[in-house]
Amino acid sequence: MLLFLILKRVEYIKISGEDGHVENIYTDTFEIHWIHSVEKEEWYETYEIRENKLFITKSSFKTYGAGVPTDVKYKSKINDDGFVELTINQFRESLLLTVSSNVETTIHYETIDLKLYEIYENYSSVEVSVESIPLILYLFRI
Repeated sequence: MLLFLILKRVEYIKISGEDGHVENIYTDTFEIHWIHSVEKEEWYETYEIRENKLFITKSSFKTYGAGVPTDVKYKSKINDDGFVELTINQFRESLLLTVSSNVETTIHYETIDLKLYEIYENYSSVEVSVESIPLILYLFRI
């Protein structure tokens, strides 16, 4: 049993700020929310952990503007809430985000909104990546 607890690994999301502050999120799915700086509309991307990497499943937004993917390889639909949803389905090694109170950079998981703009300095960078630890450490984490 002890060998299982040592060998079995638990994946989690690690958010590392350039100031050295780290937030760990123990979930296998999350969304990044922000307000588009030009269009002033909410935008979000949905991620999962797959194969020890980030996997973006979809991107949702209300209006087309700067930065919206225009590649026809993405399947799109308009949801009942008025959001355009693009199916992306791509792996990412990590994400580099610029945190801003103007766009309210937030990570949402389960029922929690982790407001990065309240944790990290305005216009600082954070890296979002997948890490793993042995199950025994996960069970006894503080």
